[in-house]
Amino acid sequence: SGILYFNSNIFIKDIPIFAKVFDLTGKQLMSNELIDRKIDLSKFDNGIYILELFQGNQITRNKIIIKKL
Repeated sequence: SGILYFNSNIFIKDIPIFAKVFDLTGKQLMSNELIDRKIDLSKFDNGIYILELFQGNQITRNKIIIKKL
């Protein structure tokens, strides 16, 4: 469906989480606040992306691979 859900204990429950998605050249493709701890990546083409999540002073970076069938 293209929806990515976050069910991690890393994040504090009542503090907003912000997400940024970058391509491998470093171009920012999206920046949103996560609503209900989920992000919609359905509009992205197949490929490898970098997902940054921000909450307060904490930043996590993850490589995500989108492969649609």
